[in-house]
Amino acid sequence: MIQAGIDEAALGPMLGPYTAALCSFELKEPANLYDLLSALIKKEPWKDGLAVGDSKKIFSQVKGLEQLEKTLLPFISFNQALPENLLELWQRLGIPPALWEQEPAFYKQAKHLKLPLANEKEDLLEIKKKLKDLMESKDIKLNHLTAKIIPVPQFNETLQRIKNKAIFCQGIIGPLIEQAMNTSGDVDLRVDRQGGRRFYGEWLLQIFGGIPLRAAKELPQESVYVWGDKRISFSVGADSQYFETALASMTAKFMRETAMMLFNNHWKKAFPELKETAGYVQDGRRFIGDLKNLGVEDSQLKLLIREK
Repeated sequence: MIQAGIDEAALGPMLGPYTAALCSFELKEPANLYDLLSALIKKEPWKDGLAVGDSKKIFSQVKGLEQLEKTLLPFISFNQALPENLLELWQRLGIPPALWEQEPAFYKQAKHLKLPLANEKEDLLEIKKKLKDLMESKDIKLNHLTAKIIPVPQFNETLQRIKNKAIFCQGIIGPLIEQAMNTSGDVDLRVDRQGGRRFYGEWLLQIFGGIPLRAAKELPQESVYVWGDKRISFSVGADSQYFETALASMTAKFMRETAMMLFNNHWKKAFPELKETAGYVQDGRRFIGDLKNLGVEDSQLKLLIREK
């Protein structure tokens, strides 16, 4: 039995990448992972364990990356050593080399961003051991933890070509859905719904090509599709309901925020007086204005700004 979740982060910002992630677990039978792992994991941050929940509630610019990192690094290093730097983390999550070899210069610094960023390594090793012991005792296997990072140039090129953000998001999430569903046995995939779309059947048929798909329901809050032993749901607020979707949400958010750290570090090195940005529209405009006042050419600034 595979239980999986997909979520994205940062579709709306003006600056920085768009990210998405897939998380899947193998279990002997369907179960609520929050119930099985409640001895160590809760939806809200707490002192003695991990938080797996809606990333918007666990992370903020004020709270910082501590809780996201505290959860993600033990999961990503479940059967390996902790990643030493961001590049190593990206590689484990399946980020292709083109990101740090060909894209804007700040991504090339991923190998210099040492991990952990906001936690003590010894604390993470201790929590990792507890997580591993608990999951093994419940016969739960981490099957996939995969992420995608779409830099601004690729984001803009794709959006100019297809002229539709909803279709753009489908193009990013589609391969993650294929990865989750293309396995033998039962699969239950929960995708956090973005926007108001209710009907996904035609898109799923395009992805999987002629499967005997049945729409179990297509309602304002949730759409569910079933074929054979496979089930996929698109739900409003899935990242606050389902463990696997919440962990995907947190992974996507960590990817987004660490990429923005590289972005800010790059520009702060050139202009130490420059105030950092999270990349959202209002402050993004301020940041672009500051760069322009510091003499950065319009042609270079254009490469930083996402298409609407």
